[in-house]
Amino acid sequence: MPSTNDQTDQSAHDQDQRDDSMAGRRPWIRVEGADLRTDPKHEGGYEVRIRGQNLRMAISPPRIEIGGVALRRLSFADDGTAIRGTLEQEPKNDQVIVDYGYARGETRLTIREETAEF
Repeated sequence: MPSTNDQTDQSAHDQDQRDDSMAGRRPWIRVEGADLRTDPKHEGGYEVRIRGQNLRMAISPPRIEIGGVALRRLSFADDGTAIRGTLEQEPKNDQVIVDYGYARGETRLTIREETAEF
């Protein structure tokens, strides 16, 4: 009959294996960069594009803030590589936060000239 210590060690080992297995299944995102285009013709504020991986629409949309300002009117690339949206006011700084609740990514904002490709 196994001792109590053997059972405890096996139980801890089993839990470690479950944790490792679940870590590979957790949803993830990667935020690689973000661009803001200063186009005075763009209605409703500043146009923003966030680049990355696994940036897809979820059951509830991610909370995205740029310089403390919420990104609105979100649209998602079908392949999960980009999110586009509008800032209704100028951001206070260049910090970009994409928060899905279960996964979070951050980057810094790059400002593009109004005529730059976007």
